[in-house]
Amino acid sequence: MYRHFSCSPRSRSPKSPFCSRPEGRRSGEKAENMERIHGKQLKDFINTFFRPENLMYAPKWVECPPGRRVLVLSPHFDDETLSCGGTLAKHAADGASVTVVFMTDGKAGDYLNPDKEAVMNIRKAEARAACDLLGIRKLVMLDEPETELKSHPALIRRLTVLFREERPDVVYLPTFLDNHIDHLNVNRVFADLLASLGEVDFTVNAYEGWTAIVPNLLVDITDVIDLKRSAIRKYASQLKYVDYEKGSVGLNAFRGAGYVGRERYAEGFLSLTAKQYMALFQSCSMKDVKYLDKRLKRRLASIKNTLLSRRIESKG
Repeated sequence: MYRHFSCSPRSRSPKSPFCSRPEGRRSGEKAENMERIHGKQLKDFINTFFRPENLMYAPKWVECPPGRRVLVLSPHFDDETLSCGGTLAKHAADGASVTVVFMTDGKAGDYLNPDKEAVMNIRKAEARAACDLLGIRKLVMLDEPETELKSHPALIRRLTVLFREERPDVVYLPTFLDNHIDHLNVNRVFADLLASLGEVDFTVNAYEGWTAIVPNLLVDITDVIDLKRSAIRKYASQLKYVDYEKGSVGLNAFRGAGYVGRERYAEGFLSLTAKQYMALFQSCSMKDVKYLDKRLKRRLASIKNTLLSRRIESKG
């Protein structure tokens, strides 16, 4: 049971220790509001979970999703491998045409290296090596600024031309719920792109990155999990800071745990038509999206400050 603090003399709740100062009162009110929000979120989750149709929910298992012309929107150099590398390897082995579009330039990928051009070139070389292992031959690098990706007319024009040339029947991109500002903004770019393209008939397979989703599609990647591990290891500049291999493969093992029988690995997706996916994205109120945007920017600023402090300490 939550205990709400209030400065009101009429309130039956315990008096807040912050009431003696205006800033304390604001802090107490903010905490109370957040408790109410969290309580409502928990209630909504429980109500949703216990709906009869959700109690026997099971995503669809496939060896490889349909698609002969596959296009991937990857916010950074490594998202394509970490989030859907096994699935892309299976597409490539099945003879599909696979194109990976890297949205950002990678310059923010190594806080200890002040030479950002060198950082970018290292990460591009790593991406080529990883994709080559997965059997992906066509890479497009748009070089938008990392952590500052935005939709703008020139970018939309370039993507419109690319989509009309490639004519994809399946598109992979991060879900708009992913806890990274560039991943959210890829979806904003995608929304503007769809408006530019007009009527489309491709499938969207939204993949997991920083935030786990409730997938409706699981792709069995057990037979290519070692290949995926090898591809992840090509991103050495990123693995020296975070053990992405353990996180990615661990999630794949968790997704595969629901399969009865031997140990399995799977990648999870939210698979919808482009129209359905965009309707879901747009159904989030602008207030919610702006709140998420604000939180992600605050988190990014905090991370940058922490990394800067570590860099100063390492020099000292």
